[in-house]
Amino acid sequence: MFLYRRDNNLYFSKVTLVIVALAAFAAGLLFAPYLQRAVGTKSLESKPAGMNNEAVKHASPTDVTVKKETPSKRAMALQEETVARKGAGRKSKDVINREAEEAIRKREYATAVGLYKALLEKDPHNAYLYRYHLGKTYRLMEEYGKEMISYRLSLRLNPDNDDAYVAQGEGFERDRIYKEAISSYKKALEVNPHSEIAKARLEDLAAKVANVAEAQ
Repeated sequence: MFLYRRDNNLYFSKVTLVIVALAAFAAGLLFAPYLQRAVGTKSLESKPAGMNNEAVKHASPTDVTVKKETPSKRAMALQEETVARKGAGRKSKDVINREAEEAIRKREYATAVGLYKALLEKDPHNAYLYRYHLGKTYRLMEEYGKEMISYRLSLRLNPDNDDAYVAQGEGFERDRIYKEAISSYKKALEVNPHSEIAKARLEDLAAKVANVAEAQ
């Protein structure tokens, strides 16, 4: 279509530029809504949660900075446990045991867990006792699964630990597994017939179960 002589090159080059400019202008009008929509979507995606468009418009740079997530409680507890366990080092078992008891009094339960785990390594002969204390500490932390596992391991190491049977029974009772709770209290009494707490727990639970049965 465009066949020009050499002496007309300048004239037709200007015409071509005008046509290209008009085409670019028309393309801009045609695609402007789509570009605005894309930019708007991107700005919405990048704004912080809880801020509307007006707030983002007037916000300072510090307002729109994304806050870093704080470590979870579980991660912090694990860190405290690890520090306590390593810190036990060459301390005697008596010192570590006192530190664990002090940590529980201060409600530093993760630290106590780390210290009891250090005692498991330092004094394996009494592992059943430390497993029992771990269970009691996990109860305070509301880590009930770990609590019940600790009692089971303690009783596996020493089936004559009536305190562990009572604690296990309390865990079963809390979880409304009454049959297993009654069995645990009875085993505690078999080991130690003079256990007042086992007797009281068993009587209270038996009365509770009887009342539930009558209500049904």
